[in-house]
Amino acid sequence: MNLDHFGMDTITLAGPLEAKLKAVREAGFTQIMLNATDIVGHPGGEAAAVAAVRASGLRVTGFQVLRDFEGLSGTLHAYKVDIAKAMLEMCHALGSNVLLACSSASPHSTQDVSLITKDLQKLAMLAVPLGIKIAYEALSWGRHVNEFPQSW
Repeated sequence: MNLDHFGMDTITLAGPLEAKLKAVREAGFTQIMLNATDIVGHPGGEAAAVAAVRASGLRVTGFQVLRDFEGLSGTLHAYKVDIAKAMLEMCHALGSNVLLACSSASPHSTQDVSLITKDLQKLAMLAVPLGIKIAYEALSWGRHVNEFPQSW
């Protein structure tokens, strides 16, 4: 079997980032999906985490997960936009061209589909200059978007 077409997600592994990267490489994989906690929780800081990923030789297929982004207003919306910008920058630094975002489970989100759509369009536009695509997932426990047809 050609493992070049397969990768692993770090969320399935325990331990520090370097141990996860080593385990994935030793298992014969060439690709990895990274979780934001692997990067922001690194004891050496974000720059050291990015350097470790780059040194591993693994191709980053995606970076996850932006939660509770859409349907918020006021300061909550502004806060989530800042988080999205930071995650997009990390995604770009890691060489990934995909940021995963999931539907909001926040009790503060609106069910107004036009506002949810507008927020997701804003997220996509923030990603364009970095060459990043947004992969959106309807969580089964999402507050207003919880089925595939809704996310489409």
